[in-house]
Amino acid sequence: MKPILKKTKRLFFKKWAYKITARIERAGHIKRYNLSWYRDHNLDPNIVKLKGELEDLSQKYEFQTRCEGERFSFFTNNIDFLNIIKNKFTNKIIEITEPENDAVLSLLKSNINVVVCEKLPKKTQRYKIYLNGKYSIPADLAVNFTTWAEKYQSKISIPYGLKYVLKSNRDFRPFGNYFYTSDDKMLSMALMFLGKHVQYTEKYVLKSELND
Repeated sequence: MKPILKKTKRLFFKKWAYKITARIERAGHIKRYNLSWYRDHNLDPNIVKLKGELEDLSQKYEFQTRCEGERFSFFTNNIDFLNIIKNKFTNKIIEITEPENDAVLSLLKSNINVVVCEKLPKKTQRYKIYLNGKYSIPADLAVNFTTWAEKYQSKISIPYGLKYVLKSNRDFRPFGNYFYTSDDKMLSMALMFLGKHVQYTEKYVLKSELND
């Protein structure tokens, strides 16, 4: 079966442009213990071999791994490493995600908070603002902010659930911790309002803008 091919929209873990996923039996064992532990306990020789190979590769290339059941993913910015993994797990690769072209790759590497998209969220929203954790916004500030935002509903979009809990000073995490703004001016105003209560901001860039 051919792997599913996807395009990188944002950096993985705010660092990696490429992701490749293989289906590997007992994949969880690869990350669970170090190589010497496996050798001492005479476990699956295939896992011991793979663990050793990955440790060798880590001396030459920068990459990160993640395991979800039998899905073992590699994240990297190095094409040579990506090709090594492709060749090693030829029949086990189930998904490959990489930037569509050099323009996308360059943009993502130059700004870790950029998201490349076909269409803007809600057609016009350019920025996505993430709020900090639980009860981090004082009640009076939250009420003042949502009251102000309601005057500019075409330029700032706060999900109904988030708006409701902000006004009532409740835990907003179950309702999502983000909202959108349409332009630089509205972004600046929102950041002035919320200050330290903003975790980070993402900017959406249309693919068509990269081709101009």
